[in-house]
Amino acid sequence: MEQSKEENVKEGNGRKVNTIQSVDRALRILEVIARAGRDLGLVEVSRLVELDPSTTYRLLKTLEAHQYVKQGQKKDKYSLGFKAFEIGNAIPLLTHLRGACKGPLEALRDRTGETANLAVRDGQEALYVEQISAQQYTLRVSSEVGRRVPLHSTAIGKVILASFGHAELNAYLKRPLTPFTSKTFTNADTLREHLEEIRKRNWALDDEEFEFGARCIATPVRNAANQVIAAVSISGPSVRIGEDRITFFLPLLFQTATLISNSLNY
Repeated sequence: MEQSKEENVKEGNGRKVNTIQSVDRALRILEVIARAGRDLGLVEVSRLVELDPSTTYRLLKTLEAHQYVKQGQKKDKYSLGFKAFEIGNAIPLLTHLRGACKGPLEALRDRTGETANLAVRDGQEALYVEQISAQQYTLRVSSEVGRRVPLHSTAIGKVILASFGHAELNAYLKRPLTPFTSKTFTNADTLREHLEEIRKRNWALDDEEFEFGARCIATPVRNAANQVIAAVSISGPSVRIGEDRITFFLPLLFQTATLISNSLNY
């Protein structure tokens, strides 16, 4: 029987630890597919995890056999499977959040006509954990549940980023701020000032900073200790979400965040 090789990787604190090579590679594949937010082909997965296609194929087939990945409508494309979703939902906070937010998000969608979302922090990104899509419009903005997005260029992300402590924010702002559109904040000092405004007003706007043609407004969900544990948002096309609509949406957004916070029974 072939034994799994060990290799050194770094933990989040920079300390090297021994890992099982095959497990490490399989987890890297899952992370790559999760971050993509779309189906990926074998060659693309192989390139992103820096493994040869034959090794990647065997790992994908193993993950598929255990339902951690599945093939999409196109047989040569892969996405996360139900088992990965099941394990994610086993996290107590996520389970509680998803149960608490569905009714309020549906009401928010119905009252605004736009897509309502809930996201949490996942490392240096925001992770969509629930979404109620707009129904009355053909043109709408949606992100799949499980999709990860940057903190500095999205409304939900900036709400979370604004909750960072001084040292943690300084560490984040030392990282390159990737531009996604010409409106993305890429200067650390400018973004720091913007985050201070978000803290004062308790909401953030993504004004086509992540994707042209899309706007999003978000506000934090807090626990009893006043800590930001999630962000709730409304997203839609820029042509529909102008200043007057934002003014109308904000009280509804604040009300939804309060309802979700209260439902968590902290």
